[in-house]
Amino acid sequence: MEKFLRTTLIKTEATVKSGYYFEPMGIINVVVPFNFPFWLALKSSIPIISSGNTILHRTSDSTPMVG
Repeated sequence: MEKFLRTTLIKTEATVKSGYYFEPMGIINVVVPFNFPFWLALKSSIPIISSGNTILHRTSDSTPMVG
């Protein structure tokens, strides 16, 4: 995963170094149905957490029997 998140330099005509880098975005809210297999929540969480972000899972308002 580190090779996908490392800083990459780009050749440009600018006099200073140009490139891009990845930073965590912060807290990401994921809304999932309550009656789902655990794998659906896990597979959406793995890339978010591995890139340094925090995740907040929430159930859908339209899911029955959720208080």
